Amino acid sequence: MSPSELGGETPPEAPGPETLRKTKRRGHHKRKISASMFSFFAWVGFAIIWLFFFAGGYGLVENIAVVIAGFLILGAINAVMWIPSIPGGGGGGWRAKLSAVGAIAWVTFVVIWLPFYMESYTVYQNISILMLSFIIMIGVVAVPWTKFAALGDLDAGRRPSASLLAALSWSLFVVTWMWFYAELYTGYQNVTIVLTSVIFMVLLLGGLWIPWARRVGRHNGGTEIGMLLLWLAVLSIWFWFFADGFDLYQNLAVFLVSVLIFGGLGGGIAWKRMDGLGSFDFD
Repeated sequence: MSPSELGGETPPEAPGPETLRKTKRRGHHKRKISASMFSFFAWVGFAIIWLFFFAGGYGLVENIAVVIAGFLILGAINAVMWIPSIPGGGGGGWRAKLSAVGAIAWVTFVVIWLPFYMESYTVYQNISILMLSFIIMIGVVAVPWTKFAALGDLDAGRRPSASLLAALSWSLFVVTWMWFYAELYTGYQNVTIVLTSVIFMVLLLGGLWIPWARRVGRHNGGTEIGMLLLWLAVLSIWFWFFADGFDLYQNLAVFLVSVLIFGGLGGGIAWKRMDGLGSFDFD
C-alpha cells in the first residue's frame, strides 16, 4: 500500500539535476554579490584610513592618485569574480580575466607613476618608462589571445609571429632611444627618429605580407603603403631639417597640410580603383 493509502504524507520528490544546478548558480551569484559589497566597503575603509592618517604628508594630486589606484584594484578583483567563462571551452574565460586585470594593472601603474615618480626623470625617460609598461601590458593582454587570431584556411606561415617580433623590436628600439639618446636631440628631431623607425617597420611588414596577399589573391594594399611611406618620409625631412625654425602652431599647420595633400591623393587612388560612381549601388 502507498503512504497516502495508509494515511501518511507522500514524501517530496528529490530535486533533479537541473534544479540542483540552478540552486548552485543562485548560491554562487549571492556569494559574488556579497564579495563585491565587501570589497567596496574595504576600499572605502582604506580610503578613510589613508585620508585620516597619511594624506597630510602628500599633495592633493598624489592623494587622489592613491584613492583612484585603490578603486582600480577593486575593479580588478571584481573583474576576476564577475567575468564569466566563454561557452565552448578553449580557456576564453581565464584569458578574458587576465586581459582585464592586465589592463587595469597598467592604468593603476600610470596613475601611481605620474604623481609620485615622474619628476625624478626627464620627459623622454618618462615616455620610455610608460611605453615599456604599455608593451608589457599588451603582452599580458594580447598574447594569450593569439591562438584565436587564426586566418582560417589561409596559411600565413610564420608571418604573424614575425610581425609580432618586429613590433616588439620596434617598441624596444623606441624605449631605448627615449631613455638613452633623446636628450641629445631636439624634440622635432626625436619625432623624426620615431617616424623613420616607423618607415622601416612598415617596409618590413610590407615585405612580409604583400607577397603573401598576392599569392592568396587578396588586395595587398601596395599603393596605399607606398603613399603612407612617402608621407612619413616627407614629415621626417620636415621635422629634421626645418621644424625647429617654426613654432608649434606653424608645425601643426604644416602637418595638417600634409594630411590634406596625401589624404587627397590616397582618396583619389581609392576612387580610381572603385571605378568612380559605377562601384556604388544607389538602388
